[in-house]
This record gives sequence, C-alpha cells and structure tokens, in this order.
Amino acid sequence: MASLPNDMQRISEHVGRLASSDPTLSASPKTVSRQLVRAVLDGVTTASVLANGSDAINPNASSAVYVPRKARVIEVKFLPKGNATANASNYATGKLYRLHGNGAVGNVIATFDTRPTANGGVGNVAIATTVSATIDAAEESVAAGVWLAPVVAQVSSGVAFPAGSWSIAVEWEGVDTVPV
Repeated sequence: MASLPNDMQRISEHVGRLASSDPTLSASPKTVSRQLVRAVLDGVTTASVLANGSDAINPNASSAVYVPRKARVIEVKFLPKGNATANASNYATGKLYRLHGNGAVGNVIATFDTRPTANGGVGNVAIATTVSATIDAAEESVAAGVWLAPVVAQVSSGVAFPAGSWSIAVEWEGVDTVPV
C-alpha cells in the first residue's frame, strides 16, 4: 500500500510560499499568537472621609484586589455612595496604588479629584454616578502577584468624601493559540 502524502507538510510549504509573496500573510505558518483577556476586578471599597482634615484613608488599610498575571490597567471607575461638591481649593482625591509584596505602597496608577472640571477635576460627585479615573500611562503595567488598592484623601480640612466601590479593568495575555 502506498503511503499518503504528509498533508500538513504540504499545506505548511504552500502557506510559506504564499506568505513570501503577500505581505498581509504571516511569514511563518508556525506563528504563535496570544489573545488578550480582559477582566474586571471588583469588590474594592473605600470608607467615607470625614471633613476634619486628618481622616484620609491609608492604602494599606483599604480593601485591595490581587492581580494574578502580568497585566495592564485599562480602566478605573469609582461608584460613590453619597455626594461631594466640587471646589477648586477644598477637594478630595481618589487614587489607585500598587502594593508590593513587602507591604510598601508603590506609585499611583490612576487618579481623580473633586475640583471643578475647569480646574482639571471631575466636578461634583453624585450618589450612584460613575466617576472615571485618569490612568497614568507610565504606571499602567503591573507585575504578576501585585495587589491594587485605592486611597481617598483630602486636600483641605473642610471636605467630606463618600464611601464607595471601585472597579478596575485589566488586560493580560491569554492562553497560547496556534492557527490551524
């Protein structure tokens, strides 16, 4: 009985010839691609900040969320459980920090503040209205095993800021796939 030709080898050689003549095709039929996986890390909360100037929340004391793989932070949102009035000099800030394994607080990944929009802030914060934080492009990448934690702080003593929930969207490379 005659042996059948190796179809996979023949297909591979044909694709290789096509790829060399067409720049839109991959140069190698064995190219490995990785799909990006997006995940939303919820369950992070912060308590309210009282209007006494000394009640800022320490990021190590707030809740945090674990990032299991090397990832890129693509969106950070805050959902307040109360209202806060915008003010150019008496305002609050919300920041998302990375926490290192040794408990040290790393750089700020994303931030927002309650200054008026004309001053670069988000303006008034209303109950159950989503506030989007600005992500620092230089800090958006996080290593595997990092914890992310929010902090809310006062710029002046007269501002109060409501408790709320944080939603952090990340993107990482998924399982390897090989085109057939």
